[in-house]
Amino acid sequence: MPDFSRTAPARCVFSVQDRHGRTWHRWQPGNEEPRPLPSLRGIGSNVRISPSGEYIWWFDDLFGDQAGRWRRTPFDGGESVDAMPRAPSGGARGLALGMTGTAVAALAVPGGGHEVHLLSPDGACRNIHSGEAPVQVAGLSADESLVLLLHARHGNARCPAMQVLDTEGRTIRELWDGVGRGLETYLPLASFSPVPGDDRVVARHERRGRTELLLWSVRTGEVAELPLPLPGDVTGGFTTDGSALLIVHTHRGRTGLYRYHLDSARLEEIETRYGVVEGVTSLPDGRAWYTWSSSVSPPAVLDEDRRPVLRPVTGTAAEAAAHAVPQPFETPAPTGLRIPGWITMPVGVPHPAPAVFLLHGGPRAHDGEEFSAEALAWQDAGFAVVRVNYRGSTGYGCAWRDAALGDVGRAELEDVNAVRADLVSRGLVDPDRCLLAGGSWGGYLALLGAGLDPENWACVLASSPIADYVAAYEQEPPILQAFDRAMFGGSLSEVPERYRRASPASYADRVEAPLLLIVGNADTRCPPQQTRGYLDRLRARGADVEFHLVQGGHGAASGHDELHRLRLQLDFAQRKAGTREFSP
Repeated sequence: MPDFSRTAPARCVFSVQDRHGRTWHRWQPGNEEPRPLPSLRGIGSNVRISPSGEYIWWFDDLFGDQAGRWRRTPFDGGESVDAMPRAPSGGARGLALGMTGTAVAALAVPGGGHEVHLLSPDGACRNIHSGEAPVQVAGLSADESLVLLLHARHGNARCPAMQVLDTEGRTIRELWDGVGRGLETYLPLASFSPVPGDDRVVARHERRGRTELLLWSVRTGEVAELPLPLPGDVTGGFTTDGSALLIVHTHRGRTGLYRYHLDSARLEEIETRYGVVEGVTSLPDGRAWYTWSSSVSPPAVLDEDRRPVLRPVTGTAAEAAAHAVPQPFETPAPTGLRIPGWITMPVGVPHPAPAVFLLHGGPRAHDGEEFSAEALAWQDAGFAVVRVNYRGSTGYGCAWRDAALGDVGRAELEDVNAVRADLVSRGLVDPDRCLLAGGSWGGYLALLGAGLDPENWACVLASSPIADYVAAYEQEPPILQAFDRAMFGGSLSEVPERYRRASPASYADRVEAPLLLIVGNADTRCPPQQTRGYLDRLRARGADVEFHLVQGGHGAASGHDELHRLRLQLDFAQRKAGTREFSP
């Protein structure tokens, strides 16, 4: 999604991902072709343009190990400089930029702890907040007098509070909904009004069992909930003039785009193409651009008339055929719930077909009708592609998202197994050639399923997973330890049995299927060290296990490395499940 300058609307910055890596481009729409910025390094999406349009800010995290620094490059070209030389290196936890040159950044510093640093227009940089609890910078008021933070000092990283500081670090006001009523309240996104003198913040709340919006007036403390007539979850942000909110609506894997006029409380639908809206931005003149993709079309940026504004520089002719459109399903479960998901059948393969169950990461995420090169590659390799929005997934209300808490991993796999049994009974997938695969949290679930349900899977493929939850908790950064404490109801020392019960390493002796494990050498979220004990136990039993330590952090370091990871998986599946070879 392009990031526009607030006062120089002809200047923006955006990124493109291809097999060679992520490349950032500066662009003056209508005046020139996009120009690459070769000096920008790293694999993250942390690149911003200053409101004045003078500078591009970017987080220098070349190896993806979350130990970088904020740098600043002139938009017109020139040497990059350390933007906050007095701040420590660490993991990026949000950046807010002001019109006059004020900047506020939060960092997760090595060894634990979090700091917030403020850069004044005169170039002075100072620490305005330090603490052990996770904190994130969410915004800076238009007059640059107030800083909006999200913090977890109340003890639950899944339920952060909003806190507003002045530029000296003094607390002005705080808002926290608490943890109660059986559901956890979560305020992950918030932003100030862009109008000077308007101290309102728009944020999400979950007071009625789904994600809705509220407006919070910082000076008075007044909170106004916005009861929108939409059945699913919503997120939104102010338009450039502050008169309206641009809202993305998600319900059961589908999306919509709306403009909510604040003065009249009128909700206006912005008609979009069939597919998935993944983000929206307000142009300086108030119009909306949004990122969109579908199962058969790679991501593009469209305007309100559904016309492409930006399309990928390469690969635009590689749109998939109509047979790649996934079909939704709902599987009845023994719990009485209905498990949602999507299935895409391979072309030219008789039923029942071999199937790969691709488990999404997160777990706060979901699969829908967005473009997935990974899913298309598996389908081309002869697999039915099954994606399950198991309990823990977003987009289906708070109760569904939080249903996996307390017994981590088990509820998710119960849903996956129920879907497998349903598809087998309907003759769609071959019970002897079902593969379990995923990355990050999906990779963790794949390894857990390999031990808990060995009879269900012909082979298991996990990328960047947690293999040993006990070891992982001790090795992961404090921000993830805080998130784990919220999921498990305590730390490793407080509830050790819950961590052992959820750990794939606890069931390593039960693994029967051939197993592929891919780990990034610079991964700090799921450190490679925590896989060693798990691998040793498998190898001691003579298990069929293949391990690859590859370049990159929690994700691939480049498009080339991402393709390498995918090739490893498809080659492994071809050898172990006897499907056709992958040849892009």
